Amino acid sequence: MSLVLLLVIAGGCQGIRSRFGSFSKRPPSMVILLADDAGYSDFGFTGLSQIETPHIDQIARQGVVCEQGYVCASVCSPSRAGLLTGRYPQRFGHEMNLPAGSGLGLALTERTIADRLKRLGYATGAVGKWHLGEEPPYRPRQRGFDSFQGFLGGSRTYHDRASLARRTVWLDGDAPAPLPDPYVTDAITYDIQGRKVVLTSFVVPVQNKDGKFLGVLGADLELNALSERFAELAQQAVEEGFTAFKSMAVPETMSLEGLKPIKSAESCVRAMREAVGDDIDIMVEMHTRYDLPTGIRIVKALEPYDPLWIEEPVPAENMDSLREITLSSNIPICVGENLFLAHQFRTLLEKKAADIIMP
Repeated sequence: MSLVLLLVIAGGCQGIRSRFGSFSKRPPSMVILLADDAGYSDFGFTGLSQIETPHIDQIARQGVVCEQGYVCASVCSPSRAGLLTGRYPQRFGHEMNLPAGSGLGLALTERTIADRLKRLGYATGAVGKWHLGEEPPYRPRQRGFDSFQGFLGGSRTYHDRASLARRTVWLDGDAPAPLPDPYVTDAITYDIQGRKVVLTSFVVPVQNKDGKFLGVLGADLELNALSERFAELAQQAVEEGFTAFKSMAVPETMSLEGLKPIKSAESCVRAMREAVGDDIDIMVEMHTRYDLPTGIRIVKALEPYDPLWIEEPVPAENMDSLREITLSSNIPICVGENLFLAHQFRTLLEKKAADIIMP
């Protein structure tokens, strides 16, 4: 699951006049949360037991759960574009994730919900991952938000130490600030609290969040401890009755330099296979993070452990690289989540660049 885009829209006027008449009461404040790439079963209230989601579960218990609402895209940027504009992203050319460093963003012809609510007197703010354009004029404060604290790009995590770019938080005034090393949610919370007592950004001491989630995915874990944790989770899944499961074998927070991702993938998949035996199907998610040489080496390293398939070892649009990996391995290669257009699927089939294609 990626970082949440949290839109805080506060009622900022005493009355609103519209074609429906005048409202005498103060308009309501609104908080909109988007958890992109989240699966239906990724929350406690839908049956997840491996990770605790108590606050989301509380919202579900005390609110209304709409089980037949469908988002307009399956990945980050298009789903955000649809939510903020109220339009299908295909209508304005935003059906795919924005390539890093492309200079592209949410079409300037589109008005966001923040633009519209500001005209009604609302104060607006956004916190979290933006992923709708990193360059002016696509940044949040230029798209209707009075304030913004978070990350402009995609593929950010709550505690990513892999690169300086991924540890840079953008604050009010479009000024970047380096994040120390803390849990991002705590850092932003303390920063907001610090502003209330006129402290500058990130001067309040912040402790790393001690929780189950960090214990599973923290990049500083020794490889042995990491593989042991993967094995525990695999065993837990089998004990709960699952006969197949999909797992990342290289944590999002781990640096991709050198042999580290290859060793991590091999160690974690080996540990899971030894924990559950040969009758359980293991699928490995690689999340398009690797170049061709690294992708081939990871796939080859996993062959002895007989995964059911390996998903997206390289970016799906790199059809020639996909084909080379597919032809070099006896493990089925699966793609499709990050393809959106008919001609992309046609090219994939023509090149025989994958063994399994997801809709």
